[in-house]
Amino acid sequence: SDHVFVPWNSFHGFNPGHIITDDFLPIYTLLSYFDLTDRELAMVHIDLPDNDSTHRWDNCQNHRKLCEPYMERFLPLIGTELRKTSTQYTATLDSISRTARTTRTTKRKTRYVCAAHGVAGMGMLTDHGRKLHGNFEKDFLWTHNIGRGDSFYRFRNWMIGRLLSGENGDARGDVDVEKRDLSRPPYRIVVSNNSSTDARRNISFEEHAAVLRSELGKKYELDIRRVELSDMSVADQVKLATGASMLITAAGGGASIGHFLPRGASMLVFFAEFPPDKEVSTGQYNGWVMDWDTYNNFAYIRTHWLPIRHGGNATDSNDSSGQSEADMNVFVKLVDQELDLISHVNDYD
Repeated sequence: SDHVFVPWNSFHGFNPGHIITDDFLPIYTLLSYFDLTDRELAMVHIDLPDNDSTHRWDNCQNHRKLCEPYMERFLPLIGTELRKTSTQYTATLDSISRTARTTRTTKRKTRYVCAAHGVAGMGMLTDHGRKLHGNFEKDFLWTHNIGRGDSFYRFRNWMIGRLLSGENGDARGDVDVEKRDLSRPPYRIVVSNNSSTDARRNISFEEHAAVLRSELGKKYELDIRRVELSDMSVADQVKLATGASMLITAAGGGASIGHFLPRGASMLVFFAEFPPDKEVSTGQYNGWVMDWDTYNNFAYIRTHWLPIRHGGNATDSNDSSGQSEADMNVFVKLVDQELDLISHVNDYD
């Protein structure tokens, strides 16, 4: 009775963003519907049938070896481990054993362990439902996550509690994380470098960090943390983010650390523009504004979007990173504005 049965299929389990918002978010949402968020999870990965009606091209049953190291890293966010999960060979919950399907001689018996509770049906509970992430114009025609801000914040706290309490042997408890008064210095700015395997988004923001220190270092006491998240444990990433005033990152899976920012923080997401000479297919947007619908509906933080220039998109005095002088000026002014808001947040209580 202390476990809940969770059948699931991970579509793209070798990307942190997909794991958190396509797998963990709908699982949490289902659990919350039935007041089961305090239970241990008995997770069974269900393989989809091998036919033309299912889209299996990028899921874990086709890429199990790619998925396993990511699952080992990120499953503790929902209070379990890869070794505690199991897999099945079919999505049809028939009660005939594999031998029986072959010989038809074995007695019918279930391959599933019963639980007092179970939740299933992840589809439209993901972060973008029927839409894609922000690649096409149609992705901007409606908002999938409107009014979901409170649920996102509870999801954040649930993952933090599961992860950090799990470090102490109890994967169901809630724990305190670093709670800083964001209005007081030093203002921690997390700069996430080289966070993508896609060359168009695998950006170092070292120059941006240097410019911030030069332009705003006298006005604000800054604690700029330049990191490569792939070198950090998930627990260390979460602890870093929960005490941050601001996150600067490229769009994509690496931006998923933004889930763990505290209420009142800011997130600056750089998205990759298409080069001006690229032939854009009909209906396709001019850049990868990945997961805009998700981050724009995080009611507990403020999210801003800035372009990564490629192929000469910037029009004046480009530096080596492709950002123009005008781009960098806008970036500094935006950070200044956000730090001003953060530093005066308690003035409005």
